[in-house]
Amino acid sequence: MQPLEILRFTYGPFAENTYVVVGPSGRRAMVVDPGIGSEPVWDVVRDRGLAVELILNTHGHLDHVAGNAFFKRVSGAPIAIHAADRPMLSHVAKQGAMFGLSVEDSPPADLELVEGVGLDFDGATWDVLHTPGHTPGGVCLRLGGQMLDLLLACAQGDISQTRVNWADDHALSVVMAAAGYPGNHVKGEVITLPEITDPKLQIFHAGTAGNDGNLVSSGGRVLNITARGENLQEAHKRAYECIAKVNWPGGFYRKDIGWRAL
Repeated sequence: MQPLEILRFTYGPFAENTYVVVGPSGRRAMVVDPGIGSEPVWDVVRDRGLAVELILNTHGHLDHVAGNAFFKRVSGAPIAIHAADRPMLSHVAKQGAMFGLSVEDSPPADLELVEGVGLDFDGATWDVLHTPGHTPGGVCLRLGGQMLDLLLACAQGDISQTRVNWADDHALSVVMAAAGYPGNHVKGEVITLPEITDPKLQIFHAGTAGNDGNLVSSGGRVLNITARGENLQEAHKRAYECIAKVNWPGGFYRKDIGWRAL
């Protein structure tokens, strides 16, 4: 299966991530966790000609559902959430008032996410995993991946029944670190990331934070630029081309990652 395109947007006082998952057809989209201030996501979806067919909440807290009403109005798409968090949708305004925020209650859910019952979207079926703790109805979605299974098996102390399927392509990851790392490193530097549209490219955040609407460094090892390719040379080229587009004058990285295999 080819990697899906997943767009990430960070908005609001809680710096919550709203995701747009573009389906395998490249024409249909799922909006995941539309939070406070996430309305501009609709402009991106509309400009790309995507049809939003699902609004999905991974749990029912304010910062993950505050945009439900807006996206329901503009798209008409159904809202999906786990049954245990369904009641929280009618109390979004009260949740906001606790923080001095004026937000709109969510429309009721149209679909319930149930562990063991596949979620069909754009010709692909996602596994629903019930992961309570943060809220009673928290969920994770999985499509063809095994990482969560492996992590759970390790946490439970038994990997004997865990099956690992290896991909045929290659991956390479380059760490971007803060000046002074691994010693007394600099924090609070503003970082501007490029827009990621390549499904074989991902920027993982290891030491970042939000500050006055800016993304800033907050740790030593700050970003991991990870790329995939048909061969290692292609993955290497893709990762370093992405790094060149990161605007962070104080960041540094090794330029010899993968050299033994290249």
